[in-house]
Amino acid sequence: MGEGPAISGAWLLVDDNHREALNAALWEMPGVAAIGRLDQAERGIRDYLDETILLFAVIFVAIATSISFGVVYNNARVTFAERARELATLQVLGYSRAEVSRILLGEIALLTLAALPPGWVIGIVFSRLLNQAFSSDLFRIPLVLTPQAFGIAASGVLAASLVVALLVVRRLGRLDKLRVLKAVE
Repeated sequence: MGEGPAISGAWLLVDDNHREALNAALWEMPGVAAIGRLDQAERGIRDYLDETILLFAVIFVAIATSISFGVVYNNARVTFAERARELATLQVLGYSRAEVSRILLGEIALLTLAALPPGWVIGIVFSRLLNQAFSSDLFRIPLVLTPQAFGIAASGVLAASLVVALLVVRRLGRLDKLRVLKAVE
C-alpha cells in the first residue's frame, strides 16, 4: 500500500492493575486508531443475546398461551355443545347449577390434566429442535430444562383452563332449558 512498515493490530495480555495506564498511553500515540477490549466485546454480545433470547421467549410464551387457551376453549365448547341436552335435563330434574357445572368442569379438568404430560414431551422435543436451529459455529446456547419450566408451562395451561371454566359456567347459566329439551335429535 506504499505506507511503509505498519502494524494493523496487536493482541495484548494486560494485567488488570495496569490496564487504565496502558490505555491512556496507547491513546497518546498518534498511530493508534482504536483500542478494543475483548471482555467488553464479549459482554456486549452476551447482553445482545440475552435481550434477543428474552424477546423470543416472550413471543413464544404469548403464542403458547394463546394456543393453549384456544385448544382448551374449543374443547370446552365442543363438550358443552355435545352435553347441552343432558345438562339442561339435569337442571330441569332439580340439580343445581353448581352441581351441573361440576360435571362439565370435571370433564374439562380431567382432559386438561391428562394433556399436560404429552404437552411436556412435545415441549421438550420442540425446545431441542429450536436449540439446534439457533446453534451455529459462533455460539451455542445450552438447553436447560428445569422443573420450574415445566411448572410454569403447566400453570399457564391451568390458568387458561380456569378462564375457560369461568366462561363455560357463565354460558351454562344462560342455557335455555326449554329450547334445548325441545330440540329434535
